[in-house]
Amino acid sequence: MAVHSSLIKRLGKGVLGLTGLRLVDWVEVFYLPNDEIFVPIISKSGCSTIKEALIKNFNPSFESAFPDIHRVDPSVETKGRVKRLLFYQYGSYAKFAKGKEMHLVLRNPAERFISCYKDIVSRNNVMYKHPSELYKWFPYNQDMSFEVFCKRVYNTPDYLSDRHFRSQSFCLSEKISGKLSRLELFSLSSFIKTSTLIPNHYKESKRKLNESKAEKANHPQPEELSTDPLFRKRYARDIYFYEQLQKGR
Repeated sequence: MAVHSSLIKRLGKGVLGLTGLRLVDWVEVFYLPNDEIFVPIISKSGCSTIKEALIKNFNPSFESAFPDIHRVDPSVETKGRVKRLLFYQYGSYAKFAKGKEMHLVLRNPAERFISCYKDIVSRNNVMYKHPSELYKWFPYNQDMSFEVFCKRVYNTPDYLSDRHFRSQSFCLSEKISGKLSRLELFSLSSFIKTSTLIPNHYKESKRKLNESKAEKANHPQPEELSTDPLFRKRYARDIYFYEQLQKGR
């Protein structure tokens, strides 16, 4: 169901999110129309590197940096061979995905979750601002403990979540998987090394944008977090897909 822009302005993203009329944060994809292939852009899962690599496949001289890469229009840089699409309604995303091939890049769910927390408390990522009017109910700030962060994330469903901690598998629900012509799962390293969408000169450069830096913060290690029942419940499908990916190595 389409939502008129004037209605969005009157009600606000938060209210529309609570009513289920829209997502409070978009689903973003990079789409290669000539091949009918799309790559979901998942925050904290190598998204900056993936964007640059896909653009460089068609424009070898292109270079960017974080966070500037997220303001780049790939259609301009590649003469329309890579397009950036944003979906604020899941139904629109599902309609787009029908009959297309998805290449999904997954990160270890526990590593991604901890990286998200570290970015918030260290203020390394200037893009962390809750995207909706729900901020007063779900605030995230530099002084929050890891325990409070967990509680807030675990109690926020994906359709109300900031894309940085929303489930990676949100872009691959049952509504989507049954519509695809093909699905390819990758880790970031395997995507860069083996994907035909990545140019050889980029594979050889081993370049990574916004690579995580060691930061001191009071949080468990990924191995410990991955055994937490509440974490496993919140990210059950992410864990399942990532484990399947590891088995296929």
